[in-house]
Amino acid sequence: MQSRPLIMVVEDEESIRNQLSDALPRLGFDVTVAADGLDALEILDTTVQPDLILSDIVMPGMSGIDTIRLADRAAKWFARSYQR
Repeated sequence: MQSRPLIMVVEDEESIRNQLSDALPRLGFDVTVAADGLDALEILDTTVQPDLILSDIVMPGMSGIDTIRLADRAAKWFARSYQR
């Protein structure tokens, strides 16, 4: 059985986060959620490797753009570490 693509939703507004986490599974996706950029990076560091990160841009603490940049750097470092 083929696994469903995993989408990480990074959204500081709980109502939007809940709407997306309810709607996306009905469209055939698994979903993991993060309340902000720091939460997303912690989750990425410890548990999941999503196929797509869907992020709000304007969030307190860390913008969505900074979150994606840091996640991308971490993924590239991780890939290089295991190629050695």
